[in-house]
Amino acid sequence: MFRNILLLSDLSATSELAFGPLAALGRTPDCTVHLFHAVVGASDRGYLGAETRASIDDAAMAHAHPEVEAQANALRALGLRVEMHVELGSAFDLVLGAIERHTIDLVVIPTEGTHSLVRRVSSSTTGRALEHGHVPVMTLGPGFAAHAARWSGFSRVMHPIALGEDRDQALNFVGTWAASLGAPIDLCTVVRPLRDDPAATAGLGAEAIAEIEAETREKMTVFLHHRADRLGDAVAETHVLEHAHIGQALCHWAGQTEAGVVVMPSFDRSATHTRTMGSVTEWMVRNAPCPVLVHDVPEPKAPRHADSLADDWLNEGEGLV
Repeated sequence: MFRNILLLSDLSATSELAFGPLAALGRTPDCTVHLFHAVVGASDRGYLGAETRASIDDAAMAHAHPEVEAQANALRALGLRVEMHVELGSAFDLVLGAIERHTIDLVVIPTEGTHSLVRRVSSSTTGRALEHGHVPVMTLGPGFAAHAARWSGFSRVMHPIALGEDRDQALNFVGTWAASLGAPIDLCTVVRPLRDDPAATAGLGAEAIAEIEAETREKMTVFLHHRADRLGDAVAETHVLEHAHIGQALCHWAGQTEAGVVVMPSFDRSATHTRTMGSVTEWMVRNAPCPVLVHDVPEPKAPRHADSLADDWLNEGEGLV
């Protein structure tokens, strides 16, 4: 499915986290892995003279090339076709140009130990690639680093869905990609327990709370079934999870089901703003025990209030389409 994959490498051992996923994705005759390394050199030392900066740049490039060649050869040994790209500057500044020049349709970024990403994904190279590159970005974070030895490939595609999201484009992508992998799809959503919200349950007895929670789970199950029906012939399962923390629930489920990858949206929908990455997606990028593919989707239309969406669903008993 992917013809040109861009691997952003800092030449550390962290970059090798991508080798397994790339081997599972790129062993096709028409796929090329573009190994990209940005050499900072003197690009952030404008106070130095031109001759000094040029000398620093030359030395940095000379030092980087053998290491990039070594990583390229390691990838070729896995049966991958690899092109090397070494450029002066920061990855943050260069990534968009690389995506355009090489017609990239997937960016792979090992993020374990990348402090700027841990502080704020949306201001990192990952965020820039998502916001302006308009291609899927696969991240390999600290959670995956801790479980990489047990990762068994893209054998199961997990796709969390929230109530009321217009996600047809993402569903089509997930269905097509999972079919190309021969992998089943796990459509899931997380429901926060009503009993943990004192303000919402004031005056309600335990029996009434239990009935509302059961109805919510039933309606969300039907909602997921409606989404699964849109996947056509793809093999899909649906699961409604219950937990107070959405990210923790999804990470635990990904580990329990041995998900090969989690596909997340690139936007955060709220009543007041849209951000490049939502808090749940950021949590998954850092903590998921498998690769996380963040799929670029158009910004949503101005949303109705979340309460009205839930009321429509619970009162009408119909899938939101």
